[in-house]
Amino acid sequence: MQAGGARPETELTGICFKDPMWLAQVGLNAHTVLDYFALSQFYDNTCNNELLKMQIKVTGLPFDFNRLAEMVGLEYVVCHVQEPVLYVIRKQWRESPTLVTARASYYVLEGSIYQAPSLHAVLSARLVQSAYNIALSFKEVASHAQFSVVDGYTWNWPSSDKAPGSTNEGVKPSTQTAKTLRDQRNDAQKMERTLTTVIAKFPPPPPPQTAPIPEGDISSTTTAI
Repeated sequence: MQAGGARPETELTGICFKDPMWLAQVGLNAHTVLDYFALSQFYDNTCNNELLKMQIKVTGLPFDFNRLAEMVGLEYVVCHVQEPVLYVIRKQWRESPTLVTARASYYVLEGSIYQAPSLHAVLSARLVQSAYNIALSFKEVASHAQFSVVDGYTWNWPSSDKAPGSTNEGVKPSTQTAKTLRDQRNDAQKMERTLTTVIAKFPPPPPPQTAPIPEGDISSTTTAI
């Protein structure tokens, strides 16, 4: 549940706001950035900042940000300034002069206003991108694996790549691959010839012959108990 019964935040990270005419006429600095922010769609005109402006218009007193600490409700404060390029504005819900809950953050970068993504959104996007890149890497590596009975699993890297851990700097990967395949075929042929020679020289014994049992004669198969 939101603090103070405040409304849930609207996701507006995909849009930005910029008013070149206002920037040319007024200029942007730490004292005017909230007035500029109030022109954007990110601004909630039910906030305490707006209520304080209306009170000032009636009373004629100068605007004092310290009075926001005496109010309860939604407010906007400038929490970071890096003039003249960057201004960070925090939307927060005030419960007391010492207790506030951050609701959202916005930044003004060279006159353009953006809503900052939440930490959850940033981590989720990074994790999804990392998982996608890892899956691509495994798929690419798996496509270069090959198996033979003699050597087991080996790597068949394309001619434009360098096999990891290879120390034969003067031999091209394509030449190494062709030589490895020839050696594997030769070894397999030698093993096949050896097995054929051994089987021909030492053939397996024939299966034992058993005498057929005459029909109706079961005495020879009966065991006394």
